[in-house]
Amino acid sequence: MDLSETWMTVLLVVLMVGLLVANVFLGKRKAEKAPMGKVVSVLSDIRHNQKIVQTFNFHWQTKRFKTGGWRRNSTKITFLPEDLWISLDKIFDLIDDYNQRIDIAKKSRSDSYMAGIDVDRLKAPLDGAAERLREWVQVNMTNPEYAPKRRGLLG
Repeated sequence: MDLSETWMTVLLVVLMVGLLVANVFLGKRKAEKAPMGKVVSVLSDIRHNQKIVQTFNFHWQTKRFKTGGWRRNSTKITFLPEDLWISLDKIFDLIDDYNQRIDIAKKSRSDSYMAGIDVDRLKAPLDGAAERLREWVQVNMTNPEYAPKRRGLLG
């Protein structure tokens, strides 16, 4: 094997790894296109936020709460029961407020700002929303209206 064949092999391996990584990221977004995927994305944000509440420390380097799944999908999941959707909206508005406080603490690099943040107020609403969303997903898992659409071999 000479030098050019070695570089071609390395290039081929790098290209294959790049395609694999792209497929993983695009696959997650593709799953989110189905109505059930949108709900699962919001549920994923809630579960992540529950972990943050449990391990919250009052240091200025604390992680922000996740809101991406809700921001991307809130207008697309209006098929959820209205009271559930409204409670999710209120929870994520509250989370936005907490994220603003965390941002202020990070900018000032001060733990004293973090001491004023009472994340225990989020625990009950997050737990309730997670439970209700889990129940909704279990009930509607086999509902073809919310399932991903079947595609062909390349789609």
